[in-house]
Amino acid sequence: MFCLVCSGERADLVGRSGARLLLDWASLTCSNTDLNTISSGRIPSTTSPSIRDAKHVLRWLNAPHTYFVRLYVAVRDGRGRRRRNEHPPGWADTDQGRVLLSVDSAGWISLAGAAPSDIANKVQRLAHDLRNGS
Repeated sequence: MFCLVCSGERADLVGRSGARLLLDWASLTCSNTDLNTISSGRIPSTTSPSIRDAKHVLRWLNAPHTYFVRLYVAVRDGRGRRRRNEHPPGWADTDQGRVLLSVDSAGWISLAGAAPSDIANKVQRLAHDLRNGS
């Protein structure tokens, strides 16, 4: 397991893996429920953008990858209490490029091509949200 700390030295390390970046790739968003339905092999009786994207997300999740890294973020407040993100995002290097996977608190999954700066920005946003109680 790797841990990304948002200092200049460590953030640069993310960009040195040699993965091609998917800069022109549209992001995908689906509900966790739709992804579970598709991954179980059940065919939904209706269609929606979430179901369509769930099919593509499942292909990416099942694709061979060189690395898969979870980005655990935690902060301490002034009293020493620790807060952490409950749904850690992750990134993976595939033959097609690097992808960033995120799950929000409502169970929606997002998958997008990621440059090293996208990964560093995601960690910084998570730390900011934890500090501000979001």
